[in-house]
Amino acid sequence: MTDLQNNTFGVIARLTRLALLSLLASTFTCVSSQVYAGTISGSYAVNIGESTRLLEAELQLTRGEISNVEFMAIQKEESCKNVYTRLHERNRPALLIQNTSVDENEISSFTINITELGYEFGNGDIGSDGFNGALVVRSIRTDAGVSVSASYGETSGATDRTKLNVLFSGLTEGKAAIFRLDLDAVPMVGDMYPDYRGILLGADLGLGATSPAMISATFENEEMQASTPFQPFSQEFDGRIETSGRLEAYHSQAPSQMYGQTGTTDNPTVPEPSTAVLLLAGAAGLMSWRSRRCALGC
Repeated sequence: MTDLQNNTFGVIARLTRLALLSLLASTFTCVSSQVYAGTISGSYAVNIGESTRLLEAELQLTRGEISNVEFMAIQKEESCKNVYTRLHERNRPALLIQNTSVDENEISSFTINITELGYEFGNGDIGSDGFNGALVVRSIRTDAGVSVSASYGETSGATDRTKLNVLFSGLTEGKAAIFRLDLDAVPMVGDMYPDYRGILLGADLGLGATSPAMISATFENEEMQASTPFQPFSQEFDGRIETSGRLEAYHSQAPSQMYGQTGTTDNPTVPEPSTAVLLLAGAAGLMSWRSRRCALGC
């Protein structure tokens, strides 16, 4: 190989190496918000029931703000509400999501996937429900500084009304959000107000056990994320629920109830460098090796 060819190749190699290093630097700049060191983990507790007041009382009891006697009194009062109201509220249940993480992690979303056939999430049945076209209604019993909204999920790129993504801001460790969601039968047959226990919790409403919904929470810390594994939102029910979809006699109403579950991230997320960054770094290294080899005579 002539000196001219060697010099030409050397110039091309140096220019190529400089271009790769420049691209590598710009890539690091572009993806700097996606490359992190460290881990993130989190845990949550979720309670579901017909009464936002009872959910708040449960939260206050766990925080030591009320006594068990006071809690029982609230439960009794909620059990004696108007029978029509209670029937309707079993169709638009209340959820309490509490961030039980010990680290400074924020719950950014809570996902619920209905697996029982024939049901989907709605946006209220009558104007007084308060949904106003939204998919969730934030209760005034939510901790200060926490906001709640929601959107449908997607399946194969299309809107899926059986999947609900409840979105939060300010739901940091120790804080809780209380909100209502709405459930609809598709098509509208049978009970006008289908019972959440047979749509989300796997209860037997008279035709055998149902399929519980799947739930998961996503945590954020700065710009890192980690989600809990999806798990069934299932409960243990003793026999079938006789009160589903019908008005109860006022003097013999079933106690106002709620059902709880917890979740945690099994494996903390360890964010990894972008694949493009690794490839570019490798290419730059190869070019550097090639240049040194040629300097010794190719």
